[in-house]
Amino acid sequence: MASILSLVPFIHQFLEGTIRLKTFPDAFRASYCRKAVRSKLQSLRQKANISPHYKELNLQHSAIFADRPDWAPPHFPNYLLLRPEATLSSYMQSRLMFAMDEVLDSKATLHRHHETSRSNKGAYHFGFWRKYSNTPYITADTRDQDHQVQTAVDNLLMVIREALDVFEKWIAVVEPEYYAHRLKLHKKFQDVFAKELQERPALDLGPLCFAVAIKYGYSNKLHIDAGDVEDSHVILGTAGSYQGGNLQIPQANISVNLPPGGMMAFMARLLAHGNEPVSPHPRHRLIFTGFSCKHLVSFLESLL
Repeated sequence: MASILSLVPFIHQFLEGTIRLKTFPDAFRASYCRKAVRSKLQSLRQKANISPHYKELNLQHSAIFADRPDWAPPHFPNYLLLRPEATLSSYMQSRLMFAMDEVLDSKATLHRHHETSRSNKGAYHFGFWRKYSNTPYITADTRDQDHQVQTAVDNLLMVIREALDVFEKWIAVVEPEYYAHRLKLHKKFQDVFAKELQERPALDLGPLCFAVAIKYGYSNKLHIDAGDVEDSHVILGTAGSYQGGNLQIPQANISVNLPPGGMMAFMARLLAHGNEPVSPHPRHRLIFTGFSCKHLVSFLESLL
């Protein structure tokens, strides 16, 4: 608790330059059909092609805020986006990349090869979700691997959990109602998956997310994370030696700089986003995204 309280003055000073949006960006709420979502994304892509230059979100402007909409639940995050200074040390980045390389060297099967709505390169999805099923389950990338691969995956997830713990301290202070709700969901999550977590404790990523997508490279296509919860943040973390890769968010007309070791939280279900190119090569940039499947969260909330 003392370590969290010590962050309070620094965080409030850090948020003084928050960018405030005039209207809440709710064009991609879950009530919209897929056709409407595709049409809106196409409109934003055309806008980006016409005017590709965005205001860069620098260290003096590291959060985005908009007045909470009427439909938002009490635990709805105060901020649409939070990005502290680079929080992962060079040592932590090296550990992440080494662990990811161990997964790749173990010949881990990638069950979702094509993600054409985001990029031309697929990501591994480790953790839990509830897609195409009435009950939640472990993802195929996590489950359908041999013992050697599972060991490598678990080692990677333990390092990612350490990285998420760093960011959790920020969320606890800046988003107390949201964080309290996530703790309740996490307790139910641990109850539901007690057997699986006893066998593989590394699959518990903490209260901020129940799954993680990870790959080398970037997502070059403007998209929304349609399977995520609309009242929840995703957590991005990067590692490597690269330049570029800024996250463009046309609805806010900004470009978020994420240097190596950078982390940020944002509402990826509501804010369309895509990366600028990375140099010298995408292989030099590791990116992980902690997220929560909306169907899994709905299931857990039904148990509260």
